[in-house]
Parts: sequence; C-alpha cells; structure tokens
Amino acid sequence: MGDGPGRRRLRAFSSLAGNTALLRVLAAYVLFTLTEYAVWIAMLVFAYRRGGIAVGGLVAVAQLVPAAVVAPVVASVADRRSPVVLLAGGYLVQAAAMAGTTAPTRPPTASPGSSSCSTPRSSASSRP
Repeated sequence: MGDGPGRRRLRAFSSLAGNTALLRVLAAYVLFTLTEYAVWIAMLVFAYRRGGIAVGGLVAVAQLVPAAVVAPVVASVADRRSPVVLLAGGYLVQAAAMAGTTAPTRPPTASPGSSSCSTPRSSASSRP
C-alpha cells in the first residue's frame, strides 16, 4: 500500500504548510481577492439601490469594459516585463481604484469645534 496518491498529496500539503513565505503570499492573495469581490458586490448593490436593474447593469458593464479594452495592450507589455513588478503594480493600481471608489461614499467628518452627534433633551417634564 505504502505511497498512494492520498499519501503523496498529504506530504505535499504538509511541506507547503511549512513554507512561511508561501503562506504569507497565499494569505495576501486571499485577503486581496476577498476585498476585490467585496468592492465589486458593494458597487453593484449601491447602483441597484440607486437606480434599479438598469443602473446596476450599467455599472457592471462600466467595470468590465475597461478591462476588456486594456487587456490586450497590457498582455503584450507583460510579456517583456518582470512578473513581480507587474503583479505589484497591478495590486497598487487596484488598491488605488478601490480607495477612489470609497472616497465619494464616505460621510462628511465633523470639524473639531462642532459636535457630530446631538444629545436628545429630556422631555420628562412635558409628559403627563
């Protein structure tokens, strides 16, 4: 019996689990993917709530068309560049785009001299 496919697979995963550099890369990839999907879904939900199916569909197309147009150009450049530099650059561009999409939706911050929350006044004396 000895060295079946299940045993080899287990050994491969255990050797990968001991590689801390690979685990850090995997964790970063998983976190970035989750945030990317979260932004995608949040934008579509926001657009749907603002204008219904038509606006949600337009936002989805607006998110997909630039990638379809730019992909052939970037692919030809990517063949001549370092994959590490391209990956880091792509992540930076995506992070900046995510930050740019959150900027218009943030609530205004209160100035240092003003109170951002009002305390309700007690109306116990006016109750019967």
